[in-house]
Amino acid sequence: MNRPALHDLVLRAASVDDVRLAVWMLGNDRYAYRLDDGAKTALAVAALADGQALAKTARVGSEPAALAAELGLAVAYDDGEIAVAGQIFCADYRPKPPRIRLYTRALAAIDRCLAIPGVANTLGTALSAPVLLAHEIYHHLDLARPTSLAQRYPISSLKLGSWHLKTEVPAMAEIAAGRFAASLLGLRCHPKLLDLLLLWDSDPRRASAWTGALEAFSPACALKETL
Repeated sequence: MNRPALHDLVLRAASVDDVRLAVWMLGNDRYAYRLDDGAKTALAVAALADGQALAKTARVGSEPAALAAELGLAVAYDDGEIAVAGQIFCADYRPKPPRIRLYTRALAAIDRCLAIPGVANTLGTALSAPVLLAHEIYHHLDLARPTSLAQRYPISSLKLGSWHLKTEVPAMAEIAAGRFAASLLGLRCHPKLLDLLLLWDSDPRRASAWTGALEAFSPACALKETL
């Protein structure tokens, strides 16, 4: 797969609206995948709205590094990376003490793809670090609230008669954090698409399969986005 092929994949992935993308993300969540499309769509819309609302509170257009400093967040760059179940993480947030780590090898891989003609213009950013920093800032703001987003929207993961076990949905915060970053920085699409770039850097065939799976996904109840 040559370089122009990546821009084609990005264009195809970017054509998927945020609600459909978010429902797809919920379909890959270890708890939410059991929900019907209507329930997933409701959670997707709520998560996107929360990310957008917090971005307005944090002042759209703010520089993420300055915002992190204002919030008292320590930001560190780490040469290593975290891999869980085969997925490489580009950044993480820890609340005690509040800090964000950005993993330079993963960021460099994404930035190599952003340098390919047309890719940065399609996504609306030429650098991954500000986007991922903004993403993690959302997690800080979310967890600093009396009730986090996931706590407000638990789902029933187990039913025994009238007894229901309630479970938080991890993907909700990821959907919201992406919308927060996109709104804060004026991106042209949800930064979940940075995962596509990270995949393409190491395995173009997996990146093509990722895009194909996203395109093929068509939830019966997904709403046209109005956020």
